[in-house]
Amino acid sequence: MTRNLLLFTALVGSAAWADVGPPPPKCQVPGTCVTCTSEAGDPDAGSGCRAGAADAGLLKQECTDRSGAFTSEYFCPSGTTATRPGCGCAAVDAPLAVALFGLIRLLRRRSAR
Repeated sequence: MTRNLLLFTALVGSAAWADVGPPPPKCQVPGTCVTCTSEAGDPDAGSGCRAGAADAGLLKQECTDRSGAFTSEYFCPSGTTATRPGCGCAAVDAPLAVALFGLIRLLRRRSAR
């Protein structure tokens, strides 16, 4: 019974880890772009920067970065983009969960004999 409880805890713990990934990598922003930072809860924060970037003909990029309560938006000239590189994550939790499930089934079969 204790062994099954321990394996169940390991299986549930593995599933919980799958929900928490690393933070996304920061946007790669060319030097010709402008960064405007705003703060959560303050709708006017960064509005002057955004208006100045729009007046200069810069285009708002889809890539944004968050750090705590601050959001960084990027404005770049036409033909230049801010991009986010891939996360480089490996999906190891799903195979681990399947292996633990198989181990539990094997132990149940042995204890039933």
